[in-house]
Amino acid sequence: MHDTNHLLIVLIFVCLVMAALAEVLAKYHLFGILVRQYDWMLNLFATAAKKLESLIATKNIPRSQALLHELGLEALNEKADWLVQRRRKPVVLPK
Repeated sequence: MHDTNHLLIVLIFVCLVMAALAEVLAKYHLFGILVRQYDWMLNLFATAAKKLESLIATKNIPRSQALLHELGLEALNEKADWLVQRRRKPVVLPK
């Protein structure tokens, strides 16, 4: 009986450690997804900034306005994705 109690205590401890590691791994994985999304947006806006500079230099105002409009739509889509991701997560009270 005494050995069984020790075995159960060790088993519970191992399960708790595994649960904590699973939670940390899940958060790390989500962070990686966010990094890729932000990196993609960074590249998109950097490329658009260079193109916008060249359009302004050539005084192509209609195409510059169209590019800014497209960038605004892309920014709204990215913000909507961010909002959907945040709303899927349950509310967690601070510990």
